[in-house]
Amino acid sequence: MTSFLTLVQDHFLGITRRWSLPPIARPWFRGHENAEWELVPSILRSGNQQHEFQLTKRFRLLAPGFGVDIPTDRLDQWLFVMQHNLAPTRLLDWSESLNTALFFACLDWIRLRDVAKCADGAVFTLNPILLNKHVLGICDFPVTWVQNEVLQTIKFAFGTQEELVIAPDGTPTKINYLQAPVAIFPSTVHGRMRAQKACFTLHGADHRDLRVILHEHGWIAADMLVEHPIPRDKKPELADELAQAGITYSTIFPDLEGLTSDLKFHFHIAP
Repeated sequence: MTSFLTLVQDHFLGITRRWSLPPIARPWFRGHENAEWELVPSILRSGNQQHEFQLTKRFRLLAPGFGVDIPTDRLDQWLFVMQHNLAPTRLLDWSESLNTALFFACLDWIRLRDVAKCADGAVFTLNPILLNKHVLGICDFPVTWVQNEVLQTIKFAFGTQEELVIAPDGTPTKINYLQAPVAIFPSTVHGRMRAQKACFTLHGADHRDLRVILHEHGWIAADMLVEHPIPRDKKPELADELAQAGITYSTIFPDLEGLTSDLKFHFHIAP
């Protein structure tokens, strides 16, 4: 009998083959342990955006004391390292690894070991190049460290959205700020990013669910974003298959916290 993991992998393989992405890109995946969760970054949920500037400023001031060594002018890297240290940002996590996304879709079962306490989950796949073609007019990933509307959106998180730059004619000009989200490929500034094959969508002025944004613009969802359900009663089987494939807490979170979580799961230690 074909395993559930194989069925899901075959489903997404068929979709992504149809997309015919260029060599610079792969399909991106994201797992939700609860299918009702929205595709919205953490800082933009429940009114959290009112704290965005103060939170990023405080993180940037205090993080060097915890070993973070990032140039002060690389605001993109500051946002990446915040995201992968669980600070709320306007980045939404994606992965080039389907198995990583499936792991996150099963995370409630892995933590709780009780199907009755789990929710039906979902895994999404995104065509990042087609998204950027529609939003930015490029079939590529934008540069995040030179002045453009992508960097200006990143700067918004650090309170510099009103910054002016000098146009070629010498006129001070305000840089445009993103409205719809774009797909950005980050520099790897954290071990978890490497382990999770991390990539991000950067959200601008439109704070709504990514699905709602795509639908409103009339972009063909089947060519850009596809959702697949992960029933909660399939999560124990799926988590075991992922573990056999080498996808566990300590491979997704390559640190002592991940190792501890692996051992608790292995010995069936309840939370």
